[in-house]
Amino acid sequence: MTIASSKSAPVPLRVSLEVAAPSAAPSSLASSAPLPASVATPAGAAKVEAGAGGRGLEPPTSALTRELSAKAPSSTKTRSTGRAAVDVRDPVAAHRTQLKADLRVAFDTLATMPPALTFFGGARITAEDPYYAISQEIGRLLADRGVPPRTGAGPGIMQSVPEGYVQRRQSLNAGGQTPSPGAQLRDLDGVSDKASLDDVRTQGFNIKLPHEQKLNPVIEVATEIQLFPFRKLALYENARGVVTFPGGFGTIDELFEIWALSACKRLSDPIAAVGVEFWRPILDALKKVAVDDRKLIDPDVFARLFVTDDAHALLDHMLGAASPPPTTVAGPATADGARARGFEQDPGALKKTLLKEVDVASRGMQELAPAVAFLGGERLTADDPALAVARGLAQEVVGRGTAVRVGDGGAGSQAVVDAATAVGGKHAPLQSIVWEHDGVADLHGPTPAATFSERIPHKELLLRSAEAYVVLPAGLKGLDEMATVLCQMQTGKLPKRPLVLVGSDYWRPILDAFARTMLTPERRLIASEDLQLFTVVDSVAAAREALTNLR
Repeated sequence: MTIASSKSAPVPLRVSLEVAAPSAAPSSLASSAPLPASVATPAGAAKVEAGAGGRGLEPPTSALTRELSAKAPSSTKTRSTGRAAVDVRDPVAAHRTQLKADLRVAFDTLATMPPALTFFGGARITAEDPYYAISQEIGRLLADRGVPPRTGAGPGIMQSVPEGYVQRRQSLNAGGQTPSPGAQLRDLDGVSDKASLDDVRTQGFNIKLPHEQKLNPVIEVATEIQLFPFRKLALYENARGVVTFPGGFGTIDELFEIWALSACKRLSDPIAAVGVEFWRPILDALKKVAVDDRKLIDPDVFARLFVTDDAHALLDHMLGAASPPPTTVAGPATADGARARGFEQDPGALKKTLLKEVDVASRGMQELAPAVAFLGGERLTADDPALAVARGLAQEVVGRGTAVRVGDGGAGSQAVVDAATAVGGKHAPLQSIVWEHDGVADLHGPTPAATFSERIPHKELLLRSAEAYVVLPAGLKGLDEMATVLCQMQTGKLPKRPLVLVGSDYWRPILDAFARTMLTPERRLIASEDLQLFTVVDSVAAAREALTNLR
């Protein structure tokens, strides 16, 4: 893998890195006015404050949970994280080493697991919440169908689904019952039709947050992954589908990522959301601003998300009424001719590509100048007012000697490229980070600084090393990027940086729906301070003000 820097001629490789020479020394955006105050204790902490004057929310418990906590089950299998020693003096090298360790752990663990049904949802959903009961019922029905659940292994929804599954499994075993015809469980090698219900374990991929998120007691095959990117991949790869329950910004990040991958034909599994009362305001707002008003999301893609409160309807949709055994899920042929159950592509080839492209992304973080990342705007029309703001702000940023960064070939990125070129000419400090996927268009102007075939390393370079973010009205790809930044800043995995959302007519309905559903008397799935992580603007002047370092 060769990296072409500004000090050497670029080498024409499929995955390459080339740094454009800036016309002026780039200024730093990290040394001026203070950023918003730190957010409250993130989801997944052992104790989460309910907000000003609110009571602490302890992780939900039940009789089964207390019993299992008192005596850890002998069947529990935990795996090493594969954590490697890193040089803490070089944060980019340390981040690369941890990403690659996470990647190996994810693939090594998934290789031993049968395909599962994955569940995302809020760590702050309590045992008294109606959605906790619904998720437990879904877990019980999964046990009847012989399909194991997979979650993030923390509290809330991550605990309730496997809790219901284990309850039902224990009940069936105690009564000497067997699964219904056509749903017999098979062992991990897919060779036995006579395995007991205990042979398929609940699965979990936990993550270490600033306030520790402990592994819940009903997860039986588990590992810990340190960073979000490959923890999310571990949850949706080798899966039979993904179900999203109500949650906070982390859940929104997970939903938009799998939805965007589905839209780009990188994920073929069914996707669903449970919680009509919770999701309807958010989806209604998104449909109006992104499907009807601006045509940023295709109606058929929007309709792929199945929304219900009915446990039976959910599993019929996700698994089919017959629910064939997990080992019948067909995967692509691997290099040795075997079938990779539940994977979207050959897992060995995917792992190899990701390892190489993580190196490319890390080199880019070291070589590329500090930049303001412009996201979203993939399908905006030429007369959209948000594009005028993007052009004006890009000109100001480049005029002050700071690089601008774009991540696709859409209208928003093209507007930024044109504006930067108008100010800086062919030597404008302009960075193009390209993800090759179906339907991607070429930018007219810049030579790509880096080109990726996989989404995770693309987002790492596009987002992690940026010093500020400007997000235009977006389709699912841009919403995915915005939610990733929001979640990682909220949980302390990314430093607090300016996050500017352009176009109040687009963003306000969505954000208002977030506030109405995530901050209610019944549920406090985010902290009120989390709503200060972004600023909504309609003008270049307001955007400049939000990017405090450019004043």
